[in-house]
Amino acid sequence: IIQFNQNERNESLNDFFASFNKCLKGSSYDIPVFGIYSIDNVTQSFKLVSDSFEDHLECPSTFTIEDGDLSEKTSLKPNLEEAIRESFQGRKRVEYYSDELLTKSNYGHWNSPVKGWVALPFFSQNGEVLGIFLSGLNQKRKLEGSYLTFMELITSLIGTMATSAKDFEDSRRRAKALEEMDRDRTEFYASVSHEFKTPITLL
Repeated sequence: IIQFNQNERNESLNDFFASFNKCLKGSSYDIPVFGIYSIDNVTQSFKLVSDSFEDHLECPSTFTIEDGDLSEKTSLKPNLEEAIRESFQGRKRVEYYSDELLTKSNYGHWNSPVKGWVALPFFSQNGEVLGIFLSGLNQKRKLEGSYLTFMELITSLIGTMATSAKDFEDSRRRAKALEEMDRDRTEFYASVSHEFKTPITLL
């Protein structure tokens, strides 16, 4: 993860999430399965932008921030969905444990079912919640001490890198808009200059 932080340069949010997906999949001991949800402020919903669920779990690609029906069917337990909402609304870490299997699938290095999950919000530099990092927990460790610190560092890194990618994306968008404005202005001046020169040429 440190190597990723130092070496990766992502020119868009999609690039970042794709790159970080590969990074997290290499940490299957402590992150057996994960999903990263961004916040869509227009539709007031969570949007799944990166995950390792693959074919093992029917995970919703979107669902509402407020209580309500999911936009797609899912085998995630309702309490887990509420953990994501609570993490966002309370801006805090939320853990969820169940003796019942959340899915019938095995995950990660230990190739066994995940019964513990944690949802952590990640933030922009100005403190805005950008999304939620949802992770299944290592089947052989408790979420405390260095393991908890590890999860918090990952979430912080997601926030920092996502902010950087978003800022770069925004700056590139502004530069393109300015370039288009400059081109339109040049064409306008060329047209006006032509209109002035034509009568003089006729005279």
